[in-house]
Amino acid sequence: LEDKAINLRAVSLNELTSCLVVEIPADSRFCAANQFAQLLEILRSVSLEPRVYTAAGSDAIHLYLMLTDRVRLDDACAALSRLFDRSELELKDGDLNVFGPEQVVPLPLQAGFAWLADDLQIKVLRDEIPMDSAIALFTSDLSKAASPPEALMALLSAILPKVGTVET
Repeated sequence: LEDKAINLRAVSLNELTSCLVVEIPADSRFCAANQFAQLLEILRSVSLEPRVYTAAGSDAIHLYLMLTDRVRLDDACAALSRLFDRSELELKDGDLNVFGPEQVVPLPLQAGFAWLADDLQIKVLRDEIPMDSAIALFTSDLSKAASPPEALMALLSAILPKVGTVET
């Protein structure tokens, strides 16, 4: 990728993947810090450690979920959907988009990409650092966040209580 690229580049995820991407559109209620914090809590409840970025070419937020092992993308998307369904988030159409095999993900590190803190404040703008530093920071960030997929994938077969509820 060139620093001055004009076109936004995108890629589809492989059938087997160790990376999941969840998009939060700019007009989603989850762009509010309190709603976003709930979303992070739910993802962390299954041992996922989301990394938060502003997507290149838009104001959408991208959550990257790295796994230590490769899983079927369809299964992982279904597991995430189940996690969100059993949560108390009350999702509406357009609140979140889990990138599946039929969609393309804007490649990270393009113009406009930024690293965000959990409170959605900008930590680093891609445009303010050299490309080699951006690549090093991005790959380091993701490798530190890699989580075992077992807890997430167990959602496909388990009957679990809603997140935030207590079994009696």
